[in-house]
Amino acid sequence: MITVAITSPAAHAGASALGAAAAGSGRCFGTSVPAAKLGDSTYSTVLDREFTMITPENETKWDTIEPFQGSFNFAPGDPIVDHAPRTATTRPVSALLTRD
Repeated sequence: MITVAITSPAAHAGASALGAAAAGSGRCFGTSVPAAKLGDSTYSTVLDREFTMITPENETKWDTIEPFQGSFNFAPGDPIVDHAPRTATTRPVSALLTRD
């Protein structure tokens, strides 16, 4: 699986805890996020506080994006993309190539 995320040093400025420790050595600290968990305030609080990079867990995998040949649905990943700019995280880009 290839996962890509676009980041800049400024993206880490507001990060704390684990994310700040990683940024101090020029690294990102990230996790995969299921969109369904974003409504859980405890989960979102930890996500926003600890991580400097997020990527969709399954929402942008091929079988979700194209459930039927020629029929595309990008909506399942939208909550994660929408969440990222509100935090110190980078905008997520999920697996570009995966083999299930």
